[in-house]
Amino acid sequence: ATNGYDRIANFLADGITIQLNQKVTRIDYSLEKIAITHNNRNSIADYVLVTVPLGVLKANAIQFIPSLPSAKQTAIQKIGMNCVNKFLLTWETAFWDDVQYISYTPETRDKFNYFVNVKKFHPNVNALMTFAYADYSRLTESMSDAEVMNEIMTHLRDIYGDTIPNPTHLLRTKWHTNENSFGSYSF
Repeated sequence: ATNGYDRIANFLADGITIQLNQKVTRIDYSLEKIAITHNNRNSIADYVLVTVPLGVLKANAIQFIPSLPSAKQTAIQKIGMNCVNKFLLTWETAFWDDVQYISYTPETRDKFNYFVNVKKFHPNVNALMTFAYADYSRLTESMSDAEVMNEIMTHLRDIYGDTIPNPTHLLRTKWHTNENSFGSYSF
């Protein structure tokens, strides 16, 4: 047992019915009991604590009955929601410098401008992680894996030369179009 922060959540959850993987689409709090529509089913509750990402609230993905107070709606709309996407690439062997961070200054702002050397904290893993931010981050979500990989490799080849190999795998996030988040950070 880790004996960590999970003990707090487990303690608070004692005696509470918890349903995982339930997409809430409607919360009717107009009566004494609250009706929650989730996965095309209904549940009744005494209380509801809504902890969804701001992007979900901004997208009006959950219908509230009655509507949320106008002050809350205004606050939701005035706070910005933006996006950072991560891209993890792996290789058979490492070709990069034995440093934690590799910086790059791209022509396009927020486009794969630094790399984290995963091998520094997982010595058996030949991987680099890079990031895209804001407008460019959203653009990457409409790009194929091959297109993203090509853009990333252009930067790495500028640093390490044209003979470096292509990665064997790519793992990526798409926070802006993820219906459970619609972004990754507020501002």
